[in-house]
Amino acid sequence: MTINLTKHHILRDLKHFVEQTQPLDLAMKRLNHNQNFKLSGYWHEKIFYKEISFINPLSVSLKTASVSLVWNDNHIERLIKFYFLLKADGSKCENQIIEEVDKTGHMFLSFNTKLELVSEDWFVDVLSPYVIAKKDESINN
Repeated sequence: MTINLTKHHILRDLKHFVEQTQPLDLAMKRLNHNQNFKLSGYWHEKIFYKEISFINPLSVSLKTASVSLVWNDNHIERLIKFYFLLKADGSKCENQIIEEVDKTGHMFLSFNTKLELVSEDWFVDVLSPYVIAKKDESINN
């Protein structure tokens, strides 16, 4: 038996839900919560950075949204997960002439059904010209 979910109400409802939650607002709120686009404590491969900051303000674009059902003992936890692309405006970079928008990383946010943040994960391109990455030498030695 083959099931076709293309026009299934679950996908229609998910699209409607995502539009209502305004994920870009949730992402920008999270970025602003991190001390004006600064991250404290970031591991990249085997190197620990005590602080990551961005020389230009970031913009975000939503790439994917999904709903997860997590079975925990006797109950099911429902999560909505968003995957965002983080970008810096290259035209505002004084030291380099770069005309395109630079992709500086990704951010994954998971929320419960009350839209309370459950987890966040980041991937930051520490080699990007828009990123200032300060290593913690006491840990990296």
